[in-house]
Amino acid sequence: MKNKGKQIVLVVVILIALAALVKSMGQQASYERILVDTQANKVFVKRISSNAAVEYPTSSPFSKGNNAYPALKCLNCEAVFGVKEKPIIESTEEMPASPQVMGEITPPTWPKCPVCGAVANAMVPVLPEGQKSMDVAGPVQLIEAE
Repeated sequence: MKNKGKQIVLVVVILIALAALVKSMGQQASYERILVDTQANKVFVKRISSNAAVEYPTSSPFSKGNNAYPALKCLNCEAVFGVKEKPIIESTEEMPASPQVMGEITPPTWPKCPVCGAVANAMVPVLPEGQKSMDVAGPVQLIEAE
């Protein structure tokens, strides 16, 4: 009889584990991104589904319309600014032609602060621990992604 009780407990534990596994498989994969709302002058965290491409600007909980862009902070003057990212290429047909000669390859370009002009001296802003948003000095400016 003891053996039968152990078997029942084992089956119940396996069923609970399977139910938890099935439940977690149904959840969408997502990630968090630091964005800046150019109308409300706020930096905030937004959870984004990794199943769909995101185009910027996107919606913000702090203003009406699509006013949120990926955020960067200048390490020189501490200004926070948004980045107008280029749309994601969905197919190989949309890809630009690759250079035929090595001499045509250009080095990567780094973001330039729209306030002080510092180049390659920016990082994603860090929010205070436990906070999901913070005010920033405005007006928030935008740069074009290269």
